[in-house]
Amino acid sequence: MTGVTFAQVEAQLPFFSEQQLKSIANTVSQLLSRPSASQDPFYSESNMLAIDKSLKELEEGKVIVKTMEQLEAMANG
Repeated sequence: MTGVTFAQVEAQLPFFSEQQLKSIANTVSQLLSRPSASQDPFYSESNMLAIDKSLKELEEGKVIVKTMEQLEAMANG
């Protein structure tokens, strides 16, 4: 339900089936239980440094482009 406000959902509640309401409640519960950026290991200092390094290399044109065939050839030795 991306881009939908709570007020929009609330206005439609009488028209939802019980199963749809359970699905909405489950989605809201999952969203609320997501770790915050400070808790998510993706946002660790080491990951952020690696991402910054990769972005800098990308901006400097330090990238390697390979076709799928080239990658498969490398994997198959």
